[in-house]
Amino acid sequence: MRIVGIIIEANPFHNGHTYLIEQCKEKLKPDLLIAVCSGYFTMRGEISVLSKYDKTQILLDSGFDIVIDLPTICYLNSSKKFAENSIYLLNQAGITDLVFGVENCTLDQLSEIIKIEESSSFHEKYLMNTKVLYSNKLSYAKTIEDISNNKFLAEISLLPNNTLALEYLKAIKKINPNIIPHSIKRIGSNDNQTNITDYPS
Repeated sequence: MRIVGIIIEANPFHNGHTYLIEQCKEKLKPDLLIAVCSGYFTMRGEISVLSKYDKTQILLDSGFDIVIDLPTICYLNSSKKFAENSIYLLNQAGITDLVFGVENCTLDQLSEIIKIEESSSFHEKYLMNTKVLYSNKLSYAKTIEDISNNKFLAEISLLPNNTLALEYLKAIKKINPNIIPHSIKRIGSNDNQTNITDYPS
């Protein structure tokens, strides 16, 4: 039995979410599709535009079989804790697979970034970069580039969907390595673009 989990905030629910769900169903044909969703706030601490009850109804109407409410303390936190808490709940629900969106990269490239982060030289180089760049995110990307000599890996590590995808992969490794990850490339406009397509996110 294939039980697929998707972590979602639906703030608001948009065509990009519909595309992710459709692609998930087409490619994996899950027997059960489970969402874990934040409630009245988001991971960044913003007030959600919809109540958790409205979001739950929308998600059920959009093809999910079960919607798990992620407790507030679990998502008003870092992306690492958001990912770990979400994967923990989905693992308790018995998922076999996890689906998430990515931007212009593959699972192999994300795994390569994680290997670099786990290398013995990463921490020291990262601390050195923070003293120059004064930004954790930029320092992280610079360290990835320094160690890998690969600018593309550094660039994709900065993109928001990829940042969460990295945390999901690390959480899977920590909580249950038997969960199979699947990435679906995001299409359309991102939140920094003014030329909006049918799939903004």
